[in-house]
Amino acid sequence: MRLRKRSVSFENNRPMANSNIIINIMRTLFFVTISVRSASAIQLGVGFSRHCPIPRSSSSLGKHNIVGNRMASSLHSPSAIQATNNDGGIDQDSPTVANLLQRAQTLRRNIYGDSNTPSFVHDTSRLSYPSSTYNMETDNTIIRNRNSKTIVQRGFCNWLIPHLLMIGQYPGTTPETNGPTRNESARHVRNMVQDANISLFCCLQSEVPCQMDEEAWRDGGGIYLEPYYRREFPRPFTRYGALAQSFANDSNSKRKQPRQQRSLAFLHNPIEDLSVPTCNDSLLSLLSSLLQHLENEHNGNNNTAPNNQPTIYLHCWGGRGRAGLIGSCLASLLFPELSSKEILEWVQRGYDTRAGAESMREGLKRSPQTEQQRWFVREFVALVHTERDKIL
Repeated sequence: MRLRKRSVSFENNRPMANSNIIINIMRTLFFVTISVRSASAIQLGVGFSRHCPIPRSSSSLGKHNIVGNRMASSLHSPSAIQATNNDGGIDQDSPTVANLLQRAQTLRRNIYGDSNTPSFVHDTSRLSYPSSTYNMETDNTIIRNRNSKTIVQRGFCNWLIPHLLMIGQYPGTTPETNGPTRNESARHVRNMVQDANISLFCCLQSEVPCQMDEEAWRDGGGIYLEPYYRREFPRPFTRYGALAQSFANDSNSKRKQPRQQRSLAFLHNPIEDLSVPTCNDSLLSLLSSLLQHLENEHNGNNNTAPNNQPTIYLHCWGGRGRAGLIGSCLASLLFPELSSKEILEWVQRGYDTRAGAESMREGLKRSPQTEQQRWFVREFVALVHTERDKIL
C-alpha cells in the first residue's frame, strides 16, 4: 500500500521556556500570515493576471507539459491498459479563453443546433442519476434523533449536462468509514461504463495518482492518506481504472458489432483538496482537453442519439468542490448567456438531486464546496462574458 501526502497545517502546542524562541515564532507567524494572505488573494483573482495570466486573446503561453509537472494534465487512453496520447489527447497549443469559447460554441451547435439554453438547466429530473447509490451511515442528529445513527442511501453522482457531463465522487472506495463498499463501488463503475456510457474519467485529485500509473498502484491497488489522518480516514482509495476498462471490454463483447473496440480514457489534473487551480495555464489546458474529447466523439454532427453519446465523468473525492468548480467553468463556456449566479445555481441544483443530500453535514451541502471555489467560478464567468461580448 502506498501513502499519499495531503497539505495540512499543524499546530505545535509544546511549551517554550525560552522567550527568544517565542519572539522568533511570533515573527515567523507574522510573515507566514502575510504570505498566506497574498497567496489567497492571488487564487481568488486579486492580482490574478500577475500570478499566471489567463490570456484573453490568442496569445500563447507556450507548450503544455503533460508529464512530470504536478499541475500538468496527463491523459491515458488504454488499449488493454496501455497508455497512449493519440488524436484524443491533450491540445498541445496553449489555449485561451477566447479560443475555448469559440470551440465550445461550435460543439454546442453540433449537439443542440441553434436552440436556446436547454431546459435541463432548470429541470432537476433530468439532472438526477438515481441508479448509483450506496449505504451511508450518518449521524441521526442531522435528521431526527439524538445519539443514534442510521443508514441512508447516498448518490454517487449527478448529471450536469445530461448524456454529456457527469459530476460525481471518486468511483472507487474512499478513506472515510461511511463510504461505499467495494461491491457498491464496482456496481457504480459498471453503471458509469455500461449505462451512462462514460468514455473519459477525469480525476481532479492530488490525493491519488493517475489511474493508469502502474507503478503508483502496484501495492495491491490501494492509496492511504498519511497516518495523521488515519483515525478519521482509515480506508484506502482503491483503483477503479482497470475495473472500468474491464466493464468496457465486457460491453464490447455484447455489442452487435464487437469489432468497434471501446477503449476508455483517463485524464488526471491534480488540484489540492478544498482549493482552486493555482495555475491558469493548467486550468485552460484541462478545459481544452475536455472539449477536445467531446469534439472528437461527436465528430461534427448531431445525428447521434442522446443516450448513445459518449460522456465525461468528472470527479474529485466527494464530487462537489473541485469537480463542481471545473464543471462550472466548462458549463460557462458552453452556455455563456448564463450569469455566474445561474451557473452556480445550476451546479447546486444538480448536486442536490443526489440521494441523501438532506442528510449531509452542513459543510458538505454546497457545490462548489468553498466560498473560494465559488468566487473562482464568478471570476472565470466574468472572463467568459468579456470574450462573449467580443466574438458572439
